[in-house]
Amino acid sequence: MQVRTKTRETLVGYDMDISAALKAAELKRREEELAAQKRNSKKKKPAKSAGGSPFAGLWPIPPQYRFWAMLLVVALACALGFGVMWLFLNADAGA
Repeated sequence: MQVRTKTRETLVGYDMDISAALKAAELKRREEELAAQKRNSKKKKPAKSAGGSPFAGLWPIPPQYRFWAMLLVVALACALGFGVMWLFLNADAGA
């Protein structure tokens, strides 16, 4: 009796060995990946920036006002939340 030392992937319920198909699909995927890398390597790569913070352009607000802007955002969010809850809780009081 021959003992199998390697595991194999099978299609559940059909007892079909699909390991060869999986290997072929992996090989094809790898070949496509290498072809894409080869195509992309021919294109010019953009020049890297000289330096500075990578997050500099994310916020159009100057750094000295960012704290106050975030404080304003949090205060408005809290006011909106309390206002909505006040409306909902007040609606039940009239009944």
